[in-house]
Amino acid sequence: MKKHIISLGLCALCLLAVSMAAQQKTYASSTPGSSGDPIVTKSYVDGRFAELAKMINDSKAQPGGTSSGVTANVSKDELINEVMAQIQYFYGDSFTGSEAFKPVLLKAGEVLVGYEGTEISLRSGKAVSYVMVENGIPDLTTGEELQNNKNLSANHLLIVPKYDARGVKAVTDAWFIVKGGYDKF
Repeated sequence: MKKHIISLGLCALCLLAVSMAAQQKTYASSTPGSSGDPIVTKSYVDGRFAELAKMINDSKAQPGGTSSGVTANVSKDELINEVMAQIQYFYGDSFTGSEAFKPVLLKAGEVLVGYEGTEISLRSGKAVSYVMVENGIPDLTTGEELQNNKNLSANHLLIVPKYDARGVKAVTDAWFIVKGGYDKF
């Protein structure tokens, strides 16, 4: 009986040693900044910035390259500003990084189209639903689905389920509170 316990213990120790050796090899083969080691060093980030700056500069040097305000020698600050400008361009005026409701004024005739999950509530003025797809925009206060050009009631919560041309249109100048991304036109 003692022999079985001792051999079982030795087998367990051998398995543990092999397991630890395999883990050691896995950790040793990972290089900082790789997918095996996601914690990156400053030099890795600097290298990535340099690669991105080179790609931007190369695209501008080629015929037909796009110009987006980046000079031939891009500093890190200029590169960050360029990336933030592109984010602002793609996400519109709504890019704030905040999860708070934000007041938005729509002039008469203006449209606000929400991104997926955007919450919209009319605070003052007159507005209608803006829906350019088959499904409407849910009014969570009443539980109904509003189709295009339905009058909105003040203080009702609307949620945009998908970014597919659903939102609100101001009939008169109207104030809304909005949480989430949107395009305004």
